[in-house]
Amino acid sequence: MRRFFLAIATALIIAASALSAQAQSPQPRTIEGWLKAQAEHAPAANDRAMAGETSDQERMAAGLDTTREFLRDLVAAIPRLPSEFGRVSTFANDFRERGVLSLLFLLAAFVVLGCGLEWLLWWATASFPMQCLMLRSSSSS
Repeated sequence: MRRFFLAIATALIIAASALSAQAQSPQPRTIEGWLKAQAEHAPAANDRAMAGETSDQERMAAGLDTTREFLRDLVAAIPRLPSEFGRVSTFANDFRERGVLSLLFLLAAFVVLGCGLEWLLWWATASFPMQCLMLRSSSSS
């Protein structure tokens, strides 16, 4: 059973990596090509930030820009508030229709299901560290 879950997890990982590789632009095949591509796309301010050479004024400006962007997002959310309050009323209608105990049972069921799946994943991958150690010891000898 553990091998079955391991095979499924491996297939999912391979499929996800294949999809992400298709979605990404073609990558340079050499380290030098990658470094050249990174140097072409990196702005000078970012280089100074990576080197730790940002001044207090630049950090303050970045903080103010972040705050302004956050405030713009808050103002942009104001027109959506009536529809969000309408969604709250549908949630309250669910309480009235189904009852509190029914919704609490559903919540508990999903919590138990989540914990069970987490335990199943832990159980299925419990031997991974030991297999990695065995591979390391066999490759070093």
